[in-house]
Amino acid sequence: MINRRNQALIIRESNEEQENCWRSMKKFVDAIIEALHDDLEDQLKEMSLPKEFKARIREMKGTQLILVYEKELFKTDINSVENRLSIPLNQMRKEFLTEREKVKVQEEGMEVQLLQPSLKVCTITLKKWQMKPTCFLYVLTKQWNSVVRDNSLKAKEFVQVWSFRVGTELRFALVRRNIEEEEDEENEEEEDE
Repeated sequence: MINRRNQALIIRESNEEQENCWRSMKKFVDAIIEALHDDLEDQLKEMSLPKEFKARIREMKGTQLILVYEKELFKTDINSVENRLSIPLNQMRKEFLTEREKVKVQEEGMEVQLLQPSLKVCTITLKKWQMKPTCFLYVLTKQWNSVVRDNSLKAKEFVQVWSFRVGTELRFALVRRNIEEEEDEENEEEEDE
């Protein structure tokens, strides 16, 4: 005969088994949702990348496309004395560096190829800077002034920084966004519907 103490123990064990089962199921479902979200995000990113950049990146055999950062350029971004484009870590859309690259970027910086708005490729330096005890930035520097000059970049323009890989080699694409034209196109599409 089962006494009350044993019965309570059996019920508690049964409840724990059910909770463990639900936890496992929740982890599984969360993983599926995250994978679907990432896949959808990747598809949307592909759609927002201009055709000429898609073609050029494919031509370079680029893979693992990630939209890293989108910003309005400030005067400091185009100032020749500053000579850098800053990417605050807390504003990045997604991490794009391997663990080894994170160490290299922090210690010495690393040279990377940049596909410019003109679709020309140049070499630029990626570094990690600490601005305050809790404020870190990635910066594209050294040859940044040439990128600004060669592409006639101006304050208040919107740009996107994309990362991609050719083999295991990290590369970037800098895409100029014309927000007003994009909004006009969206409005025209809505009117056509």
